[in-house]
Amino acid sequence: MYKFPISKYKRFADLPLKELDTQKFAIYIIDFHWNYLFTNAVGCKTLNKKSDDLIGTRAFAGVEVDPEFSLFLKKVEQGGVSNITTISPLTRKRVSITGYPLEDCYYFAVSVLPDKQDLMNELRGELRRTRK
Repeated sequence: MYKFPISKYKRFADLPLKELDTQKFAIYIIDFHWNYLFTNAVGCKTLNKKSDDLIGTRAFAGVEVDPEFSLFLKKVEQGGVSNITTISPLTRKRVSITGYPLEDCYYFAVSVLPDKQDLMNELRGELRRTRK
């Protein structure tokens, strides 16, 4: 996964939102009250919502998160950069999430990890291409 250089930025106002919107992984910027400030196009598609419908709403509202994910969020809340590989409580897919605290918000980058069937299909396709 391409890592956006988030450590170069300190505050929400400093973030290049247009550039974040073009990334190929989901990005969620959440304020300290856990409300969405920004969601890029991939994040909106993942949540099946429009950006305007998400901004100002509470992240994880009505979603039960597992204890490991709660610990991950606490670590970010306490000012630490954290990473977790888990099952998304929203999509039920395996994801890798990096949480990064800024001065006035939290930055979360989420990549969906391929499952076993996806990897097998990719391998089969590659084998077919190399046999031709």
